[in-house]
Amino acid sequence: YNFVGRILGPRGMTAKQLEEDTGCKIMSGTRRERSNDTEPLHVLIQCEDYEKKAHQKMRNAVEAINQLLHPPVRL
Repeated sequence: YNFVGRILGPRGMTAKQLEEDTGCKIMSGTRRERSNDTEPLHVLIQCEDYEKKAHQKMRNAVEAINQLLHPPVRL
């Protein structure tokens, strides 16, 4: 399943929408070089705000990304 493509979306639009909705910077952990495929896929979420607001924004971003990480059920 293409998790990176699911998070980024067409032309990066899904990631941009996530950033707008959550107020966090979302970066996929893709690698330019495929030689180190042992590194697990990851997503970096950054947020600058007052501590409590930043924690809430981060929780919202994690929840939104987790929803994207479930492959659609094929019937």
